[in-house]
Amino acid sequence: MKLAMAEGAGTAHRVHMPRPEVPAPRDPAGRAVVPFNVVVLSRDRTTFAAIDEACAGPDLRATAAVSIEDACGQAKRGEADLAFVDQSISAEAPIELARRLRHMHCLDWTQIVAIGDRIDLQSRLGADGIGLIDALLAAPLDRDELIAQTRATRRLMALRRAYRSTLDRVSEAAIVIDERGRVHEWNAAAQRLFQWGAGDMLGQSIKRLMPQEIAAVHDEYVGRYLRTGQGRVIGAGRIEIGLRRDGSRFPMQLTVSDVGDSGRVRFIGVVRDLTPDHERAELQHRAAHDALTALPNRAYALEELRCRCERSTRGAAVFAIAYLDLDHFKPINDNFGHQVGDDVLKVVARRLRNALGEQDFVARLGGDEFLLVVDGIDDRPRALRVVERARAATTQPIAVDGHSLRVGITAGIAIWGVDGKEPEALLQLADRAMYRAKNGRR
Repeated sequence: MKLAMAEGAGTAHRVHMPRPEVPAPRDPAGRAVVPFNVVVLSRDRTTFAAIDEACAGPDLRATAAVSIEDACGQAKRGEADLAFVDQSISAEAPIELARRLRHMHCLDWTQIVAIGDRIDLQSRLGADGIGLIDALLAAPLDRDELIAQTRATRRLMALRRAYRSTLDRVSEAAIVIDERGRVHEWNAAAQRLFQWGAGDMLGQSIKRLMPQEIAAVHDEYVGRYLRTGQGRVIGAGRIEIGLRRDGSRFPMQLTVSDVGDSGRVRFIGVVRDLTPDHERAELQHRAAHDALTALPNRAYALEELRCRCERSTRGAAVFAIAYLDLDHFKPINDNFGHQVGDDVLKVVARRLRNALGEQDFVARLGGDEFLLVVDGIDDRPRALRVVERARAATTQPIAVDGHSLRVGITAGIAIWGVDGKEPEALLQLADRAMYRAKNGRR
């Protein structure tokens, strides 16, 4: 937008004149050219004119900044790939701009070229200023030296653009921080994952992305690593909890690497959102487990039987199964309602699980029928002892909704290798044995 002055009611004011549409520049192959942005901070018009001339061409665009704050703002918005700063602003202007861009806004890649008295600038920079400014040019500008410096800096800007383009195309969030936890790099995947834009995060603390309990120990952890070289996450992967802008939490795989050198400390963290993995695992768990009791369901039980039959065929330990049916459960449903019946089933499931060993298996086959799979048993007497232990656990009174209720169990037993070696046959034999026992008692 161009600015013009106009008279109105005796007061001068600015009138915004629309800039005519200019077609985007294109290279010889016809591809659109995205120019590099060159910001010039100088009070000397001849300096700006010389830099503007050196930027002649489709891929460099020079604009003027009116103050250090203006130049920093353009850089934060991604509108300054290269900044020329002239001592005509003030003797400290180049160093002040560099310190703000590097230390306050954490913009490592914006190239800074200082113009002025080289000896004075070097003296002001001192040892602590190494790396703040990328090049020094003497004033008044030498045309050939300016063009050579602009070309050299253009190469670095092109490398930076390629680096950024690559970083933005990776599917994982990539974040670079310093020893104080301030963000120096923030790719497109990080923006999508955490819901913060690069302008919101550059120069800000990484603790913004952490729940309070993790953020509270972050600085201590980084400090210990810098002192001792030992860390839990750096150099290795770890499951952590991330915090989005809207306050929601999510599981993430975090891998941190130390990419610093003798001049600066930098860590890069690569973050993968584990929410899809957790959702997939949750769906798989739901498909294989009974929604009421959280025990494995019938499909899971059949697959478990197949696996155990295959292992036993290869010479592993034998096992027995018990097909259980609850006694006196139907009257509970009829007299007290299905909610009370569901609560009873939950208690029975928990008691059966607690009555068996860690390697044994308990499933709900449906309704009031359960399956026990017990390792290391190859005869009926030992299998009966396991059933009696399960019976003793389940027949204890169950307190539900102010009622003291009791159920019993009837079981049918099958032994692998004795009654069969196929899962379906074993389950069918145990089911028949259970019904014979129930009918015989009647």
